[in-house]
Amino acid sequence: VQLTGGAQAKIVHTATQISDFNPGGDLDIRAYRGIANEKDLREFRDDWNNDSFTVIAKWEDAPGSGIIRLLADIDMTGSESFTPIAGANGFYATFDGSGHTITGLHIDAGTEGFIGLFRRISSIGTVRGLHLRGATVKGRAYVGGLAGRNYGTIAACSFGGTVQATGSFAAGIAGSNFEGGQITGCYSIATQVSGDPRYGIVGTNYGTITACHSLS
Repeated sequence: VQLTGGAQAKIVHTATQISDFNPGGDLDIRAYRGIANEKDLREFRDDWNNDSFTVIAKWEDAPGSGIIRLLADIDMTGSESFTPIAGANGFYATFDGSGHTITGLHIDAGTEGFIGLFRRISSIGTVRGLHLRGATVKGRAYVGGLAGRNYGTIAACSFGGTVQATGSFAAGIAGSNFEGGQITGCYSIATQVSGDPRYGIVGTNYGTITACHSLS
């Protein structure tokens, strides 16, 4: 830069870092994310099951969206047994699988009932666009691949693998679909469903099932 009288000034460009901003100011610098791998899935499960008040804000894909998004396929083949996503009030956000597949999920809940990837989906909860393949899900009663019990919405999901209830009511999608629960556009290609009784989509149904089918 040329100044009056021939003097020159040197301009130094300094990159401003996110950490330079005051978190208490007008700029919201929270890190928004999704679930990209098995480590993330287990961490999200732990956060949810610990009933952290900040869990949705930590994991949602955009400020205030309430959507927990799966960002990639996940292969859990050979991993230790997965504790279901539960929480004291069930799952009450939106879990969007974005069409991705979780392969090799293994759940062995022993004598516990109402078992699935989600133990309970609440009346305001939604699980959509999620596919499970090569999964093994085992519990005492009301065992489903996606959910143990559903009061909310399960849409455009599928299950492939085995479901076992050592007691009663096993199915590919949900162990039980309660009043108000909606299961839409889902299918099961389970290779084995064992329990007495056992069904393709849900173990017991008091809600609504639309455009679903089972090949198991």
